[in-house]
Amino acid sequence: MRRAGVRFFAGLVHVLTGFRVTDTSFGMRAMRAEVTAEITLDQPQYQSSELLVALLMRGFRVVEIPAVMHPRGHGKSKKGRNLVYGGRYARVVFSTWWRERRASRAVNTSRSSTRNLTTNMSPNAPK
Repeated sequence: MRRAGVRFFAGLVHVLTGFRVTDTSFGMRAMRAEVTAEITLDQPQYQSSELLVALLMRGFRVVEIPAVMHPRGHGKSKKGRNLVYGGRYARVVFSTWWRERRASRAVNTSRSSTRNLTTNMSPNAPK
């Protein structure tokens, strides 16, 4: 079930962002400190996918490096083995994508209107 979910969400993130990833839930991340100031994490759970989608949507370079996962020695995984877990995870992926998409459109709209205002002005224009 987990492998199918990993593949499904990797495909979903590819469709939404245009970037190929192999695992959206792997929590090991390395980044410059300045990057953390750029990304807002709103979700109480599934922050690894929220971070990944936000980084991709904002144009940050993401590189995957293979890692070996060994079987758990003690305890149990917090990751669910049912469709409820998958539905919640999908909600975080979609809501993060939507939030970042709206934010990028707002920035692009304000930039283009500012650009239009400044390029249409000339120092000799009648008042």
